[in-house]
Amino acid sequence: MTVNFFVPGNPHGKGRPRFTNGHAYTPKKTVEYEGLIAARYWKALAESGKTLTDAAKLANIRIAIEAIYPVASSDSRKTKSDKLAGIIRPKVKPDIDNVAKAVLDALNAFAYYDDSQVYRLEIMKRYGEEPGLNVTVIHETEGRE
Repeated sequence: MTVNFFVPGNPHGKGRPRFTNGHAYTPKKTVEYEGLIAARYWKALAESGKTLTDAAKLANIRIAIEAIYPVASSDSRKTKSDKLAGIIRPKVKPDIDNVAKAVLDALNAFAYYDDSQVYRLEIMKRYGEEPGLNVTVIHETEGRE
């Protein structure tokens, strides 16, 4: 089973845990962003007419993430064109591993029981007209999609 979805807005990474009185907590911004990712997953699943069975939640998981960053309005026409064509790649924050961690944690217990089931992860940064995340989650049961 395959579920594709888009999360609008500038990509965010997983925030570092914060500590208060000896207790760790996840920053509010991260909690809200992970909630948005999970909501977009559920919306895409519902719109597809598919259902998430226990077998699918126990499956091997492949995830592809495309982090799309906005082109600066101050860039020259040539620079904008090169960014949109993929000639110039983003070297901006957040780090790509933190983007992946935010997505994996957001889908944990929703798309799968635990992110340890993810055996393949593909992630890339690029520039685009509409910033956001394109995410594809593939549940493989019995070695087949």
